[in-house]
Amino acid sequence: MVRESISIRRFRPPAALYLFGLAFALGALAIFSSQDETPNFAPTERESQIADLLQWIPATDQTERGYAVWVSLPEAPLGVADAINRLSIVPVPLALGRSVEFQQTTGISASQVTGWAAAHEAGVSVLAGQFDRQAVSVTLEGGGYEEDVYRGVSIWMAPDQRDSSLIVQGDDLRALNVVALAEDRLLVAHTRLAAEQALDAASGRVDNLADRADPRELPGVGELAGFMVVDQRDLAVDCGVAGQWRKTDFSDSSDRTVGIVYRLDPDDRAPVTTVWTDLGDEVVAEAGLFTFDDGWRHGFVNQIGLGGPVSALATIQAVRRSGTLVVADLVQGRDNGWVRSGVRYLVDICEQSSAVVPAGQPIRETPLASPSPEERQ
Repeated sequence: MVRESISIRRFRPPAALYLFGLAFALGALAIFSSQDETPNFAPTERESQIADLLQWIPATDQTERGYAVWVSLPEAPLGVADAINRLSIVPVPLALGRSVEFQQTTGISASQVTGWAAAHEAGVSVLAGQFDRQAVSVTLEGGGYEEDVYRGVSIWMAPDQRDSSLIVQGDDLRALNVVALAEDRLLVAHTRLAAEQALDAASGRVDNLADRADPRELPGVGELAGFMVVDQRDLAVDCGVAGQWRKTDFSDSSDRTVGIVYRLDPDDRAPVTTVWTDLGDEVVAEAGLFTFDDGWRHGFVNQIGLGGPVSALATIQAVRRSGTLVVADLVQGRDNGWVRSGVRYLVDICEQSSAVVPAGQPIRETPLASPSPEERQ
């Protein structure tokens, strides 16, 4: 009996080994737990406010079909809100703070906004400005909003979520469903997911629009107030040259764009409107330069029967090629020196855009007819 007892004690692991195993298990658990934790929000540093705003919009098949950005410049002929109204920029931000309901709900008005970015089907817009974080939080909490935190950023959710759009003085009140304030940026969104995706985009966790085509690459652009980008295939539908195709027939972008840049001349800071058309190939762009030059100087803007000569809108300063783009610079525009975004309906641009539309006709499911009273019996 004594030998058996000694034998058992001889093979019993020492207490130190148990302590080592316990420490190893706790350490491994801590490592896995830290991997599961989402780091706090840290936006990517950008060299311009334009790029900073665009980085908050995730780059998707839908957002790349149309997006816009605007910032306040000291010597610009139009301010943030006036630019939307006068120049008809699209897409517009979900809300800018022009309505009384937006102001009362958030404590923020359009007069505080110094910049914005928006995109097609993004479900979120980002506003730049000098916002009082504490005051906004108190106002939202007083309105019954519930606060949650995502990556260190407070996300406020309205007690009553709107399912349908309601536009009041230019503000879509559905954008008040979710409000988030990060740094000096205010996010307004239809859903919490859209706000979270915007935060992920700004910190480089997902692709964003700031890393897409940048008009600063155009020669002689100068200081940008803003720009808008539209997919050529969607533009063909708006021009009325897409046959029976609708925008809803397409689920992604065509990778060919038309862009309108609003800028100040680098020499005298006079307003200049620059319009680019992507022809997809440098050789094609060079070959089409003469046709576009004639179209800009002597042609017409026409959207389904409405429009007029380009000469009535502005003076053509130059028509040039930049890579695969044909670029036109317009000066002395009717709207405080700039030209309304409707200039994208230049006949030559519409004709070029029609080439991006697929051949043939769309195939859609035929809706089932309701049964007649006799068939129901």
